Amino acid sequence: MISSIYIASIPFIVMLFTFYGLLNIIKKPINLLFIIIFTFLFKNFYVFIGTRIDIWMILSLMFLAIYSFKWLIEYRNYNKSVYEFLLIFFIIYVVSMTLINQYFFIDFNLHIMKGGFLKNEGRIISQLVFFFLTINLIFISYFLIKENNHISKILNLIILACKILTVFAIFQYVIVNILGQSNPFPISGSDGILHSGYILDKTFRLNSIAGEPKHLGIVMSLGIILLFLSKLNNVKLSSYTNLWILSFVFVLFYTYSTTGYALTIIGIGLSLLFVGFLNKRVFLFLLITTVISITFISYNFTLDETFISQSSKNSLEIQDLTVYEYLINENIFHAFIGTGLGNIHHFAVDYFPSYFPLFKDNPYKANSGILFMLADYGLIGIIILYSIVFFLLKRLLYYAKHTTILTNEEKIIIYFTVVLSILFLFRYYELFFIFLGIVLKINKLIKEREIEIRN
Repeated sequence: MISSIYIASIPFIVMLFTFYGLLNIIKKPINLLFIIIFTFLFKNFYVFIGTRIDIWMILSLMFLAIYSFKWLIEYRNYNKSVYEFLLIFFIIYVVSMTLINQYFFIDFNLHIMKGGFLKNEGRIISQLVFFFLTINLIFISYFLIKENNHISKILNLIILACKILTVFAIFQYVIVNILGQSNPFPISGSDGILHSGYILDKTFRLNSIAGEPKHLGIVMSLGIILLFLSKLNNVKLSSYTNLWILSFVFVLFYTYSTTGYALTIIGIGLSLLFVGFLNKRVFLFLLITTVISITFISYNFTLDETFISQSSKNSLEIQDLTVYEYLINENIFHAFIGTGLGNIHHFAVDYFPSYFPLFKDNPYKANSGILFMLADYGLIGIIILYSIVFFLLKRLLYYAKHTTILTNEEKIIIYFTVVLSILFLFRYYELFFIFLGIVLKINKLIKEREIEIRN
């Protein structure tokens, strides 16, 4: 009953957020950025129109339709940094490689794909559209954030989304693991089939209303890291912070998401590097949290075949293996220049084993961020993109540590973006582009403050 109502409500929820965004797009466009960030963490809320269409895609398209020309005019008058020039160069490079591969390297008679205009004969157009919708997330953040209050709101919205997902996850845990009922929040597949997150049909994985368990695991990890960073920087993002962190840890554990586990460890380790390991208050908090977590795990965790099966997924998924086989073992040249947006299917599809026919004529991409980028952008594209990230964050981290020109909220954003840039290598996650836009804006704000100080 609950699952039927939940699945039936998804299109209406998508429509509701889209309509609210439409109401705000002219008078208060910053609200659209807030909607994008808040709804981005709810991966089960999308509509299928030839392909998956998320709320953020619809809102990004609205922005492009209404503000792109205005932004181009404004951008001409900006004092541009080297990072912004590199970003434009990255966009030009990716589009160029897509066109070159499309018209010179692909024999379309080899692999006819299903899906109509968005998946097959219109692929070059649709792939360019989706690419610009994604890159537009950078410009949405960059142009719409005007004051520090907007940055505080973004942090609070992410934590609010994490709390909502946690409440639904705990409800799901009670329904399935204690009452023995069916999953109230099934995963809505694009094929119209509802999926439950069991491992070997034995161990149930929490997914809440975040989509797949791995998505919930990533969100919980980000929530833990954000609250931990808030404690380190004396910023209050939530009441009962310690209780919420423990709740996020509980939910993360039962997602059985190895990506979420790894990201949490990496994120906390980086957070400690940012402020130093000798903070007594932080050390005490970590000690208490560790003791509680170990006690909890000792009562609830056994290394049975279900967990071993899930842990084995740390190796490359089969889609990723085909990409790896083609780029690394067959055509290293394409690994350098990229195959262009969405073109990897044409080159790597023959590496699928005969017992795995799912993607034989259905276009696909790699799941891991590094292989996704290597296939689409190539090593050259990755170097361009990550040179922006590396040098920008290096500069901002220096300001965060050695000056008082940044607010504590801005410091949290900078530290969090470091974590997201690492997550992006694990799994392709568009939230990275939103925060890249935010730190680009912070960099611009620093320059303006320096000019004010000098004057």
